[in-house]
Amino acid sequence: MGSSSNGTVEFGWFGDLVRVRSDDSEATALLQRLWGGSPGPASPRAVREFRVFLRSGGPPSIRGPRGTRALDARFALWQVYDYVLQELAGAIGDRFLLHAASVEKGGRAIAIAGPPGFGKTTLSLHLAFRGATILSDDVTALTRGVAEVEAPPRAVHVRGGSRATLTPPQIERLSRGAVHRDEDGWTVAARDLRGDAAGPIPLAAMVLLRSGRSQETEPGSRCFDLWLASGHDPDLVTELGSLPGVSEVGPSPFGEGAWRVRTGAAGPLATWIRERDPAIVAAVESDLDRPDFEASPSLRRIGPFETAVELCRGLLNRRPGSALDREFRGREGFLVAEVAASLRGVALAQMTPGRIEETVALLDRLVETGDVFGEA
Repeated sequence: MGSSSNGTVEFGWFGDLVRVRSDDSEATALLQRLWGGSPGPASPRAVREFRVFLRSGGPPSIRGPRGTRALDARFALWQVYDYVLQELAGAIGDRFLLHAASVEKGGRAIAIAGPPGFGKTTLSLHLAFRGATILSDDVTALTRGVAEVEAPPRAVHVRGGSRATLTPPQIERLSRGAVHRDEDGWTVAARDLRGDAAGPIPLAAMVLLRSGRSQETEPGSRCFDLWLASGHDPDLVTELGSLPGVSEVGPSPFGEGAWRVRTGAAGPLATWIRERDPAIVAAVESDLDRPDFEASPSLRRIGPFETAVELCRGLLNRRPGSALDREFRGREGFLVAEVAASLRGVALAQMTPGRIEETVALLDRLVETGDVFGEA
Protein backbone atom coordinates (compact mmCIF):
# COMPACT_ATOMS: atom_id res chain seq x y z
CA MET A 1 0.00 0.00 0.00
CA GLY A 2 1.01 3.62 -0.38
CA SER A 3 2.21 5.53 2.64
CA SER A 4 1.08 8.65 4.48
CA SER A 5 2.96 10.40 7.29
CA ASN A 6 3.73 13.94 8.41
CA GLY A 7 1.55 15.45 5.69
CA THR A 8 3.14 13.34 2.94
CA VAL A 9 1.51 10.79 0.61
CA GLU A 10 3.63 8.45 -1.53
CA PHE A 11 2.48 5.93 -4.13
CA GLY A 12 3.63 4.17 -7.28
CA TRP A 13 2.56 5.34 -10.73
CA PHE A 14 3.65 3.14 -13.69
CA GLY A 15 7.21 2.79 -12.44
CA ASP A 16 7.49 6.30 -10.98
CA LEU A 17 7.41 7.33 -7.34
CA VAL A 18 4.91 10.11 -6.59
CA ARG A 19 5.35 12.19 -3.45
CA VAL A 20 2.81 14.83 -2.41
CA ARG A 21 3.49 17.02 0.63
CA SER A 22 0.67 19.13 2.05
CA ASP A 23 0.26 21.55 4.94
CA ASP A 24 -3.44 20.56 5.14
CA SER A 25 -4.53 17.30 6.78
CA GLU A 26 -7.72 17.10 4.69
CA ALA A 27 -5.75 17.24 1.45
CA THR A 28 -3.40 14.54 2.72
CA ALA A 29 -6.32 12.33 3.75
CA LEU A 30 -8.07 12.78 0.39
CA LEU A 31 -4.99 11.89 -1.64
CA GLN A 32 -4.22 8.91 0.58
CA ARG A 33 -7.81 7.69 0.27
CA LEU A 34 -7.90 7.97 -3.52
CA TRP A 35 -4.30 7.37 -4.60
CA GLY A 36 -2.61 5.48 -1.79
CA GLY A 37 -3.32 2.09 -3.32
CA SER A 38 0.05 1.23 -4.83
CA PRO A 39 3.50 0.91 -3.24
CA GLY A 40 6.32 3.03 -4.56
CA PRO A 41 8.79 1.08 -6.72
CA ALA A 42 12.11 0.05 -5.17
CA SER A 43 13.99 1.64 -8.08
CA PRO A 44 11.69 4.35 -9.49
CA ARG A 45 12.10 5.51 -13.05
CA ALA A 46 11.46 9.06 -11.83
CA VAL A 47 10.36 10.84 -8.64
CA ARG A 48 7.52 13.31 -9.12
CA GLU A 49 7.18 15.85 -6.30
CA PHE A 50 4.19 18.06 -5.47
CA ARG A 51 3.74 20.64 -2.68
CA VAL A 52 0.29 21.80 -1.55
CA PHE A 53 -0.09 25.11 0.32
CA LEU A 54 -3.52 25.66 1.88
CA ARG A 55 -2.66 26.79 5.42
CA SER A 56 0.47 28.86 4.88
CA GLY A 57 -1.31 32.21 5.15
CA GLY A 58 -0.88 33.05 1.47
CA PRO A 59 -3.14 32.29 -1.49
CA PRO A 60 -3.86 28.54 -1.83
CA SER A 61 -1.59 26.93 -4.43
CA ILE A 62 0.02 23.71 -5.60
CA ARG A 63 3.54 23.38 -7.00
CA GLY A 64 4.44 20.54 -9.36
CA PRO A 65 6.89 19.63 -12.12
CA ARG A 66 5.35 22.21 -14.48
CA GLY A 67 5.26 25.09 -12.02
CA THR A 68 2.84 26.59 -9.51
CA ARG A 69 -0.92 26.90 -9.97
CA ALA A 70 -3.30 28.98 -7.86
CA LEU A 71 -6.25 27.15 -6.24
CA ASP A 72 -9.80 28.29 -5.59
CA ALA A 73 -10.32 28.03 -1.81
CA ARG A 74 -13.90 26.78 -2.38
CA PHE A 75 -12.77 23.72 -4.37
CA ALA A 76 -9.12 23.46 -3.38
CA LEU A 77 -9.13 19.80 -2.37
CA TRP A 78 -10.54 18.51 -5.65
CA GLN A 79 -8.39 20.92 -7.65
CA VAL A 80 -5.36 19.37 -5.94
CA TYR A 81 -6.52 15.92 -7.04
CA ASP A 82 -7.20 17.09 -10.61
CA TYR A 83 -3.84 18.87 -10.84
CA VAL A 84 -1.91 15.80 -9.67
CA LEU A 85 -3.82 13.55 -12.10
CA GLN A 86 -3.24 15.91 -15.03
CA GLU A 87 0.47 16.20 -14.30
CA LEU A 88 0.90 12.44 -13.95
CA ALA A 89 -1.19 11.69 -17.04
CA GLY A 90 0.73 14.24 -19.08
CA ALA A 91 4.05 12.57 -18.24
CA ILE A 92 2.99 9.21 -19.72
CA GLY A 93 3.83 8.63 -23.36
CA ASP A 94 4.08 4.84 -23.49
CA ARG A 95 0.41 4.22 -22.66
CA PHE A 96 -2.93 5.69 -23.66
CA LEU A 97 -4.94 6.73 -20.60
CA LEU A 98 -8.64 6.06 -21.23
CA HIS A 99 -11.69 7.33 -19.37
CA ALA A 100 -12.95 3.77 -18.96
CA ALA A 101 -13.76 1.11 -16.42
CA SER A 102 -12.07 -2.27 -16.75
CA VAL A 103 -12.44 -5.71 -15.20
CA GLU A 104 -10.51 -8.97 -15.41
CA LYS A 105 -11.69 -12.55 -15.34
CA GLY A 106 -9.80 -15.70 -16.20
CA GLY A 107 -6.73 -13.76 -17.30
CA ARG A 108 -8.57 -11.59 -19.83
CA ALA A 109 -9.84 -8.01 -19.48
CA ILE A 110 -12.77 -6.04 -20.80
CA ALA A 111 -12.80 -2.23 -20.93
CA ILE A 112 -16.04 -0.21 -20.75
CA ALA A 113 -15.82 3.37 -22.04
CA GLY A 114 -18.55 6.00 -22.18
CA PRO A 115 -19.81 9.39 -20.97
CA PRO A 116 -20.54 10.08 -17.29
CA GLY A 117 -23.82 8.59 -16.09
CA PHE A 118 -23.88 5.72 -18.57
CA GLY A 119 -23.12 3.05 -15.98
CA LYS A 120 -19.39 2.28 -16.19
CA THR A 121 -19.01 1.92 -12.42
CA THR A 122 -22.38 0.19 -12.00
CA LEU A 123 -21.63 -2.40 -14.66
CA SER A 124 -18.12 -3.08 -13.39
CA LEU A 125 -19.50 -3.60 -9.85
CA HIS A 126 -22.07 -6.11 -11.10
CA LEU A 127 -19.36 -7.95 -13.04
CA ALA A 128 -17.24 -8.03 -9.87
CA PHE A 129 -20.11 -9.68 -8.01
CA ARG A 130 -20.18 -12.29 -10.80
CA GLY A 131 -16.56 -13.22 -10.14
CA ALA A 132 -14.64 -10.60 -12.13
CA THR A 133 -11.91 -8.43 -10.61
CA ILE A 134 -12.27 -4.64 -10.94
CA LEU A 135 -9.14 -3.09 -12.37
CA SER A 136 -10.62 0.41 -12.48
CA ASP A 137 -13.95 2.21 -12.45
CA ASP A 138 -12.70 5.37 -14.13
CA VAL A 139 -9.16 5.32 -15.59
CA THR A 140 -7.60 2.51 -17.64
CA ALA A 141 -4.22 2.46 -19.37
CA LEU A 142 -3.84 0.82 -22.80
CA THR A 143 -0.28 -0.17 -23.64
CA ARG A 144 0.82 1.37 -26.93
CA GLY A 145 1.07 -1.19 -29.72
CA VAL A 146 -0.14 -4.06 -27.52
CA ALA A 147 -3.69 -5.05 -26.54
CA GLU A 148 -3.00 -4.96 -22.80
CA VAL A 149 -4.48 -2.81 -20.04
CA GLU A 150 -3.68 -1.90 -16.46
CA ALA A 151 -5.18 0.43 -13.89
CA PRO A 152 -3.62 3.34 -12.00
CA PRO A 153 -3.74 3.09 -8.18
CA ARG A 154 -7.11 4.68 -7.55
CA ALA A 155 -9.95 3.73 -5.21
CA VAL A 156 -13.39 2.92 -6.62
CA HIS A 157 -15.98 5.68 -6.22
CA VAL A 158 -19.52 4.34 -5.83
CA ARG A 159 -22.39 6.84 -6.12
CA GLY A 160 -25.90 6.32 -4.83
CA GLY A 161 -27.26 5.42 -8.26
CA SER A 162 -24.84 2.50 -8.54
CA ARG A 163 -25.64 1.24 -5.04
CA ALA A 164 -29.38 1.36 -5.81
CA THR A 165 -28.93 -1.45 -8.38
CA LEU A 166 -27.27 -3.83 -5.89
CA THR A 167 -28.74 -6.38 -3.51
CA PRO A 168 -28.51 -5.91 0.28
CA PRO A 169 -25.69 -8.52 0.63
CA GLN A 170 -23.74 -6.78 -2.13
CA ILE A 171 -24.19 -3.39 -0.47
CA GLU A 172 -23.04 -4.91 2.82
CA ARG A 173 -19.86 -6.15 1.16
CA LEU A 174 -19.23 -2.71 -0.30
CA SER A 175 -19.89 -1.14 3.07
CA ARG A 176 -17.16 -3.24 4.67
CA GLY A 177 -14.66 -1.96 2.10
CA ALA A 178 -15.76 1.68 2.25
CA VAL A 179 -12.99 3.91 3.62
CA HIS A 180 -15.03 7.11 3.30
CA ARG A 181 -18.66 8.18 2.91
CA ASP A 182 -20.15 11.57 2.06
CA GLU A 183 -23.06 13.04 0.11
CA ASP A 184 -21.22 12.36 -3.17
CA GLY A 185 -20.83 8.64 -2.59
CA TRP A 186 -18.66 5.93 -1.08
CA THR A 187 -14.92 5.54 -1.58
CA VAL A 188 -14.15 1.81 -1.60
CA ALA A 189 -10.61 0.47 -1.20
CA ALA A 190 -9.54 -1.01 -4.51
CA ARG A 191 -8.03 -4.12 -2.88
CA ASP A 192 -11.50 -5.15 -1.69
CA LEU A 193 -12.74 -5.38 -5.29
CA ARG A 194 -9.55 -6.10 -7.22
CA GLY A 195 -8.26 -9.17 -5.44
CA ASP A 196 -4.75 -10.05 -6.55
CA ALA A 197 -5.04 -9.09 -10.22
CA ALA A 198 -1.94 -7.40 -11.56
CA GLY A 199 -1.30 -5.63 -14.82
CA PRO A 200 -0.83 -5.58 -17.61
CA ILE A 201 -3.77 -7.85 -18.52
CA PRO A 202 -4.51 -8.96 -22.12
CA LEU A 203 -7.51 -7.00 -23.41
CA ALA A 204 -10.12 -9.34 -24.86
CA ALA A 205 -12.89 -6.83 -25.56
CA MET A 206 -13.82 -3.16 -25.42
CA VAL A 207 -17.34 -1.73 -25.31
CA LEU A 208 -18.27 1.89 -26.02
CA LEU A 209 -21.47 2.89 -24.19
CA ARG A 210 -23.75 5.16 -26.21
CA SER A 211 -27.37 6.33 -26.19
CA GLY A 212 -29.55 4.67 -28.79
CA ARG A 213 -31.79 7.73 -29.15
CA SER A 214 -28.95 10.10 -30.02
CA GLN A 215 -27.75 7.70 -32.67
CA GLU A 216 -31.19 7.64 -34.28
CA THR A 217 -32.13 11.32 -34.08
CA GLU A 218 -28.81 13.11 -34.50
CA PRO A 219 -26.15 10.81 -35.92
CA GLY A 220 -22.70 12.00 -34.88
CA SER A 221 -24.01 14.73 -32.56
CA ARG A 222 -22.29 15.06 -29.20
CA CYS A 223 -22.74 17.27 -26.18
CA PHE A 224 -20.04 18.84 -23.98
CA ASP A 225 -20.08 20.99 -20.85
CA LEU A 226 -17.26 23.55 -20.65
CA TRP A 227 -16.18 25.65 -17.67
CA LEU A 228 -14.55 29.00 -18.55
CA ALA A 229 -11.99 30.46 -16.17
CA SER A 230 -13.58 33.89 -16.52
CA GLY A 231 -17.17 32.64 -16.35
CA HIS A 232 -19.17 34.42 -19.06
CA ASP A 233 -16.63 35.57 -21.65
CA PRO A 234 -18.60 36.90 -24.66
CA ASP A 235 -15.62 36.54 -27.02
CA LEU A 236 -15.03 32.89 -26.12
CA VAL A 237 -18.74 32.08 -26.34
CA THR A 238 -18.87 33.70 -29.79
CA GLU A 239 -15.85 31.66 -30.87
CA LEU A 240 -17.56 28.50 -29.65
CA GLY A 241 -20.66 29.21 -31.72
CA SER A 242 -18.61 29.76 -34.88
CA LEU A 243 -16.70 26.46 -34.72
CA PRO A 244 -17.40 23.95 -37.52
CA GLY A 245 -20.16 21.54 -36.57
CA VAL A 246 -21.41 23.47 -33.52
CA SER A 247 -25.21 23.68 -33.61
CA GLU A 248 -25.96 25.04 -30.15
CA VAL A 249 -24.23 26.97 -27.34
CA GLY A 250 -26.07 27.86 -24.15
CA PRO A 251 -25.80 27.96 -20.35
CA SER A 252 -25.11 24.57 -18.81
CA PRO A 253 -27.33 23.16 -16.05
CA PHE A 254 -24.12 22.66 -14.06
CA GLY A 255 -24.20 26.31 -13.02
CA GLU A 256 -22.52 29.67 -13.43
CA GLY A 257 -19.47 29.74 -15.66
CA ALA A 258 -20.37 26.49 -17.44
CA TRP A 259 -21.57 26.30 -21.06
CA ARG A 260 -23.21 23.44 -22.92
CA VAL A 261 -22.11 22.87 -26.50
CA ARG A 262 -23.80 20.58 -29.03
CA THR A 263 -21.63 19.70 -32.03
CA GLY A 264 -21.53 17.30 -34.93
CA ALA A 265 -17.75 17.66 -35.25
CA ALA A 266 -15.95 17.04 -31.96
CA GLY A 267 -12.49 17.35 -33.56
CA PRO A 268 -12.55 21.17 -34.10
CA LEU A 269 -13.97 21.64 -30.60
CA ALA A 270 -11.21 19.50 -29.04
CA THR A 271 -8.55 21.47 -30.92
CA TRP A 272 -10.09 24.78 -29.81
CA ILE A 273 -10.14 23.63 -26.18
CA ARG A 274 -6.45 22.67 -26.31
CA GLU A 275 -5.50 25.98 -27.89
CA ARG A 276 -7.45 28.00 -25.29
CA ASP A 277 -5.89 26.32 -22.23
CA PRO A 278 -5.89 27.61 -19.46
CA ALA A 279 -8.96 29.73 -20.34
CA ILE A 280 -10.92 26.45 -20.26
CA VAL A 281 -10.99 25.08 -16.71
CA ALA A 282 -12.60 21.77 -17.65
CA ALA A 283 -14.47 20.05 -20.47
CA VAL A 284 -16.72 17.04 -19.85
CA GLU A 285 -18.70 15.06 -22.39
CA SER A 286 -22.38 14.90 -21.48
CA ASP A 287 -25.38 13.36 -23.14
CA LEU A 288 -28.85 14.86 -23.18
CA ASP A 289 -30.24 11.52 -24.28
CA ARG A 290 -29.35 9.10 -21.49
CA PRO A 291 -29.90 5.38 -22.11
CA ASP A 292 -33.27 3.92 -21.20
CA PHE A 293 -32.38 1.54 -18.37
CA GLU A 294 -35.86 0.02 -18.57
CA ALA A 295 -35.35 -1.14 -22.18
CA SER A 296 -33.40 -4.07 -23.59
CA PRO A 297 -29.70 -3.42 -24.27
CA SER A 298 -28.41 -3.55 -27.82
CA LEU A 299 -25.03 -4.18 -29.40
CA ARG A 300 -23.45 -3.53 -32.76
CA ARG A 301 -20.02 -4.46 -33.97
CA ILE A 302 -17.63 -1.56 -34.68
CA GLY A 303 -14.20 -1.44 -36.26
CA PRO A 304 -10.85 -0.46 -34.74
CA PHE A 305 -10.69 2.93 -36.48
CA GLU A 306 -14.21 3.92 -35.41
CA THR A 307 -13.29 2.90 -31.86
CA ALA A 308 -9.94 4.72 -32.00
CA VAL A 309 -11.57 7.98 -33.15
CA GLU A 310 -13.91 7.86 -30.15
CA LEU A 311 -11.11 7.03 -27.71
CA CYS A 312 -8.70 9.67 -29.04
CA ARG A 313 -11.24 12.42 -28.38
CA GLY A 314 -11.15 11.65 -24.68
CA LEU A 315 -7.57 10.52 -23.99
CA LEU A 316 -6.65 11.76 -20.53
CA ASN A 317 -2.97 12.12 -21.40
CA ARG A 318 -3.49 14.28 -24.47
CA ARG A 319 -3.56 17.56 -22.54
CA PRO A 320 -1.54 20.55 -23.84
CA GLY A 321 2.15 20.09 -23.23
CA SER A 322 1.84 16.37 -22.46
CA ALA A 323 4.13 13.73 -23.95
CA LEU A 324 1.39 12.64 -26.39
CA ASP A 325 0.50 16.23 -27.29
CA ARG A 326 4.12 16.97 -28.20
CA GLU A 327 4.38 13.80 -30.25
CA PHE A 328 1.11 14.05 -32.17
CA ARG A 329 0.22 17.77 -32.33
CA GLY A 330 -0.90 18.38 -35.90
CA ARG A 331 -0.71 14.64 -36.65
CA GLU A 332 -4.02 13.47 -35.18
CA GLY A 333 -4.47 10.90 -37.92
CA PHE A 334 -1.32 9.11 -36.83
CA LEU A 335 -2.57 9.02 -33.23
CA VAL A 336 -5.85 7.43 -34.33
CA ALA A 337 -3.94 4.89 -36.44
CA GLU A 338 -1.70 3.94 -33.52
CA VAL A 339 -4.60 3.51 -31.11
CA ALA A 340 -6.38 1.38 -33.75
CA ALA A 341 -3.25 -0.76 -34.15
CA SER A 342 -3.10 -1.22 -30.37
CA LEU A 343 -6.61 -2.73 -30.51
CA ARG A 344 -5.67 -5.41 -33.03
CA GLY A 345 -7.33 -8.71 -32.10
CA VAL A 346 -9.73 -7.11 -29.57
CA ALA A 347 -13.50 -7.70 -29.86
CA LEU A 348 -15.01 -4.22 -30.29
CA ALA A 349 -18.66 -3.24 -29.86
CA GLN A 350 -20.90 -0.27 -29.27
CA MET A 351 -23.56 -0.86 -26.65
CA THR A 352 -26.75 0.94 -25.75
CA PRO A 353 -27.11 -0.18 -22.12
CA GLY A 354 -30.54 -1.14 -20.83
CA ARG A 355 -31.92 -3.30 -18.03
CA ILE A 356 -29.07 -4.06 -15.65
CA GLU A 357 -29.36 -7.85 -15.56
CA GLU A 358 -29.53 -8.17 -19.35
CA THR A 359 -26.70 -5.68 -19.89
CA VAL A 360 -24.46 -7.40 -17.34
CA ALA A 361 -25.21 -10.82 -18.85
CA LEU A 362 -24.00 -9.61 -22.26
CA LEU A 363 -20.84 -8.14 -20.77
CA ASP A 364 -20.22 -11.23 -18.64
CA ARG A 365 -20.37 -13.40 -21.76
CA LEU A 366 -17.95 -11.01 -23.43
CA VAL A 367 -15.39 -11.23 -20.63
CA GLU A 368 -15.81 -15.02 -20.43
CA THR A 369 -15.45 -15.77 -24.13
CA GLY A 370 -14.10 -12.66 -25.82
CA ASP A 371 -17.15 -12.78 -28.09
CA VAL A 372 -20.74 -11.60 -27.75
CA PHE A 373 -22.03 -12.13 -31.26
CA GLY A 374 -22.18 -15.92 -31.13
CA GLU A 375 -19.19 -16.55 -33.38
CA ALA A 376 -16.72 -17.92 -30.84
